[in-house]
Amino acid sequence: MKKQKFQMRKLIDKWTPIVFILFCFIKILQTLKNWGISPEYGGWRSAMNAFSRAEHSKFTLAVFHLDIFSNTVLRPEHKTFDESRDHLIKRLHAFLKAMPESHWQLVWKKYHAVRKKKKQLDIIAANFDNGGNLLSIDPHFDPNSTLEKDIPEAIRLHINQKIVEHYNASKNINDKRRPWALKIKINKWILLQKNIKKRDVLALMRYVDHVLSGAFIHFSCLPGPDEASLNSRFIDPPFIKLKHPGHGLLNIHARFTHDFNEADLWFQFHHVPVDGVPMQEILNELKKSWGTSSELKFPSIQESPTIVSELCSTEKEKKAIYQAKQFIDFGPFLDIRKKLNAEHSKETGFSITAVGMLMWGLTHHEFLYGRKFMFTVEMPALTGRNQERSPGLVIIRPSLYFNKANPRKGFLRFQKILDERTTIIETYSEFKSELEKGMLIKAPICDNPSCEEK
Repeated sequence: MKKQKFQMRKLIDKWTPIVFILFCFIKILQTLKNWGISPEYGGWRSAMNAFSRAEHSKFTLAVFHLDIFSNTVLRPEHKTFDESRDHLIKRLHAFLKAMPESHWQLVWKKYHAVRKKKKQLDIIAANFDNGGNLLSIDPHFDPNSTLEKDIPEAIRLHINQKIVEHYNASKNINDKRRPWALKIKINKWILLQKNIKKRDVLALMRYVDHVLSGAFIHFSCLPGPDEASLNSRFIDPPFIKLKHPGHGLLNIHARFTHDFNEADLWFQFHHVPVDGVPMQEILNELKKSWGTSSELKFPSIQESPTIVSELCSTEKEKKAIYQAKQFIDFGPFLDIRKKLNAEHSKETGFSITAVGMLMWGLTHHEFLYGRKFMFTVEMPALTGRNQERSPGLVIIRPSLYFNKANPRKGFLRFQKILDERTTIIETYSEFKSELEKGMLIKAPICDNPSCEEK
């Protein structure tokens, strides 16, 4: 089978001024790369730096029923909120410190934000009111930090209060400017204080940096042990109100059960430093090491919460972005996939994928007919090139493989091409050889069903 070079222009169905500028920008970067001028980050990470700075670009993962006290021999019989909160913070601090993949902070520039390794891990317990106003912060610094020794407690408490005030005052600033403006305003306030000695200014600014770049955590409680509590645990925390100051990776919401024995932890990740798969692996390890108190039960389809659109962006009105959640029973869908694989996997040599079935079904809708679909596939790290695992893109137009005379034959042809493109992205040796040539994808992307025969 002949392999063809990936061509950017084949991705574009409709040219607009913005698309044209983006296309030219990518071509300039490709030219610089051919001249031996390589960026610090790969293409995906560079795009994240510029386009994923806003609140609605962050992603959230959750782990439920965590056994908070599984590491204790003698469990307290009657736990209190404060007792469970302090124990969780201490235990989570130790866990995250052992996960170097989570040690990132952000440095904000005028047009983008870049990630920077964070040597020490700090957790900042934050207390918000119902309107999203920050009431207080309680920093839990890394054990190796000297901040608590270098700065007297009275000054630390005063600085904490000023951070809270400036945080609330900056709530309406645009997401792409707010972290940068917030830090500048706090540091400017420090410089204007006549009673602070010059030798202490740098220590105070370092203190502010550790607070703003720490992992923020806030708490709530489920209403009780009844069915109402079951549905409540699947309600997303209002992260758009409980916003991180913007210089750190993690914004965590801990939701206790009514007896404070267990907690559901919701992790909101900033997309500039990290991607989903490595972070999900951290949460899997968290669940494995802490253990769970009981099995997760989902509400029935009939009793699931009503679908409600929720604002997930700072922008409102016409520029607003909303999210909605719905519980769907994929049992029948997966049964069909299982049946198709049983009938065809031996003759085709590949497995029919759920994502392929979804794309195939969606493209039969008149609004999506003829559209290209794109999804991400994790690419492995390349040793010797100081590059980490990152997502790669697979693009395909399912409607090209429609076969009115034999719809199933067309579907299997589509799945074959999809499998080839996905496999090529995931294969280390294939990907490495293509990366050396400056290509992202090695596949028959000629938008013609006859590609598979070439």
